[in-house]
Amino acid sequence: MASNISYTGIKCKCGIPCAHRTSWTLRNSGRKFITCKFYNRDSSMCGCGFFIWVDEDTTGWQRNIINDLLTENRSLKRELRYFVKQGKSLKKLQKRLMGRS
Repeated sequence: MASNISYTGIKCKCGIPCAHRTSWTLRNSGRKFITCKFYNRDSSMCGCGFFIWVDEDTTGWQRNIINDLLTENRSLKRELRYFVKQGKSLKKLQKRLMGRS
């Protein structure tokens, strides 16, 4: 579908305005879609089941790059959490050592 089409104000079968979302699945990373506001990917709740892609499908190489970037992003977030935890441990140790002086 053309990207210059406005999907604002479209209502699902429930009669309420649709939610604008972005897919982060391996197959459709970064793709935009509109769906029922009651859609919940983590449960079996799909509301009325209304769903429309609002952009064109990505090519294989685009999908691979997006997925590689997402994997790297997750890895960096894990590293950051690790180093934050290590920093907190060092601060606790420093306080204990300073208290012995």
